[in-house]
Amino acid sequence: TKRWQDNLVASLRPLRGDDDIRRRRRPLSEEELGRLLDATEQRPAAQYLKTQPAASPERIGQLRIAGRKRSLLYRVMAVTGLRVNQARTLTWGALDLDADPATLVVEARYAKSRRRDVIPLHPAIAAALRSFREDARSNEGADPPADARVLQVGSHPDRHIRRDLEFAGIAIRDETGAVVG
Repeated sequence: TKRWQDNLVASLRPLRGDDDIRRRRRPLSEEELGRLLDATEQRPAAQYLKTQPAASPERIGQLRIAGRKRSLLYRVMAVTGLRVNQARTLTWGALDLDADPATLVVEARYAKSRRRDVIPLHPAIAAALRSFREDARSNEGADPPADARVLQVGSHPDRHIRRDLEFAGIAIRDETGAVVG
């Protein structure tokens, strides 16, 4: 409206995407991912036994199951590319483990693209999810309900992955400053 004598914005230059990187990320190598998955399964029971050497077998069994569940979470996220909230909201009804290939559906409200995505599952991931469903079926006596959550994602998943990375001996930050996660 020509009320200012000078245009204060005219001297600003637009940012390019690579100018404003707050955190550079790095992927895990296959070897690191394997170590992370193994460590994730072992860490809950191993760390509990350090402080509670006389722990009951039932408690150790529960901790081993918790480690396997979190390892499955990491495996599914690594292979499918799901984001944390997508993994958190994944229900049994969104999985079609009997199709060829098995698929999972990310509803539009949870997808970054805001569209419904059908993701084919790697056969190993489909088999792991089928096994997980069978375990749930044997514990509950029936298939899990379609609206039940598949994966358990806590309110602070970054804390768990940092502890799991540390237990696996994987550096969170590399020599260039890039971080895992």
